[in-house]
Amino acid sequence: MALLKLILGKQNEKYRYKITVFMICLAISTSIWMLIKLSDQYSTDVTIPIVYSEIPEGKILVNKVDTVLKIGITDRGFALAWLKYFGKKVPVSIDLKNYRLRQNMHQYVALVGTQSWSQNFLEEYNLSGKVDFIHPDTIAFHFEERYTRQVPVKPNVTFNFRKQFFAYDSLTITPPQITISGLYQSISKISEVETVPVTFNNLNTPVNETIAIKPPFDDPDLRLEPAQVKLELPVEKFTESQIIIPISYINQPHNVRVKIFPEKVNITYLVALKDFKKMNPDMFVCSVDLAGINESGINKLEVSLRTFPPFIKIVSIDPTEVDFLVLK
Repeated sequence: MALLKLILGKQNEKYRYKITVFMICLAISTSIWMLIKLSDQYSTDVTIPIVYSEIPEGKILVNKVDTVLKIGITDRGFALAWLKYFGKKVPVSIDLKNYRLRQNMHQYVALVGTQSWSQNFLEEYNLSGKVDFIHPDTIAFHFEERYTRQVPVKPNVTFNFRKQFFAYDSLTITPPQITISGLYQSISKISEVETVPVTFNNLNTPVNETIAIKPPFDDPDLRLEPAQVKLELPVEKFTESQIIIPISYINQPHNVRVKIFPEKVNITYLVALKDFKKMNPDMFVCSVDLAGINESGINKLEVSLRTFPPFIKIVSIDPTEVDFLVLK
């Protein structure tokens, strides 16, 4: 039994040896065959990416431009295989400032010929063969004028104040206008732009924030200058107060005496704590207009608050109307 195992083991060992020798010979012969075949001349095509830069000042590219070149090449198989499957494709760079623009109606056209790039391409990739074709043979760039205008900025903001806190003055936007530019048919209809929507909650301190402008439409050629604005809103703590002042007359008819009831008005207002001590009755003027007292059907006069400090917020006026009596 042991002798049989020994015989079978030797046979398997010889078999594995023969297989190994065969595989080595096959690999060598295949390599030699490939070397022979790849040394022959072949034709193929490769694609090379295109990038362009330096769009003429004040112009916008309006057509879809080819982004790759298809180049037909004849060369040795080694060089072609490496270029097509392993080599890094270096983009072709087109500097548009080097090409003259020709005006065609409302557009400007720059034509870029590609046939003259054949030799440069061969040198770039160390090829000894020839370029059979380059497609496209001409790349056309169509431009239109960049249209510019100024538009006001509309804030899209919401302010929610903490109890007893209010805006002390109006919201300031800096700058109040921005410059937008793009194609005429897109820009000419825009009358204003908005900020991105923002909400300020529980405010008890001044707002001093930089907010982005929301593009009025999605277009890579649209420019906003500046692209953001500064929002400023003074915020103060307010308290409620009251003041009683006499009611004056305006447009009183000649030789007519009028008596009103009541003769004073109670004004309730909100005032910032920092301005509280400034308040005095001389800052307020309330009046009634006597021009129509002789007209029939009029039995009350409206009380008008004509003057009051700009830094307060009027809550109520009591009364809003008064009775009157014409004295003969």
